[in-house]
Amino acid sequence: MLLICLPIIGVGQCIYGDCENGSNAIAEYTTQNGGTAKYDGGFKNGEFNGQGKYFQDGELMYDGIWLNGKMDGKGKYFQDGELMYDGYRKDD
Repeated sequence: MLLICLPIIGVGQCIYGDCENGSNAIAEYTTQNGGTAKYDGGFKNGEFNGQGKYFQDGELMYDGIWLNGKMDGKGKYFQDGELMYDGYRKDD
């Protein structure tokens, strides 16, 4: 079993589009460990929702479906630029 965890996201700001209830919006965050994160995709009630991409420190980490802020559906997980997992997730 492959366990995939993304760092907990801290303070963020919307830099493009509607990060409350929009699609194709972009938000940037500071992670709890002081790194940077970016999400590019859909939002619902301020949470990641629908198709979206999550980047950490400039590298793509996850490209797939989100539901209520959690990875939930078909997606791809990357580590150090390499595809590590391509499949389905449920509730992170």
